Amino acid sequence: LAEYKAKAHKHYITEITQKGDEIRFVLFERADVDPAKIPQFVSLYQGKVKFYADKRMPYFIYRLKMNSKQKENAMDAVADVLEKMKLLCGDLGDRKEDPRER
Repeated sequence: LAEYKAKAHKHYITEITQKGDEIRFVLFERADVDPAKIPQFVSLYQGKVKFYADKRMPYFIYRLKMNSKQKENAMDAVADVLEKMKLLCGDLGDRKEDPRER
């Protein structure tokens, strides 16, 4: 879990929650992400991810496969989304200031 929390923090995710077959990834309201890359990120998941541009708390919803034939592991889905979030955030390794501290 510590690894997931570190990746989430690095990619401006403030909350990850699951309710039924949906996993919600809430972004920090001043997340330093490239909005132009959001459609590309969403398209990686072929309809399983949607973005909601809430002014206070923008978020992504990931819909798990939960049918009787195939159940998707939620932790695997979270790991995959967090790994691909770097596409939105660019290279954060050289960041000197955390914008959440402004």
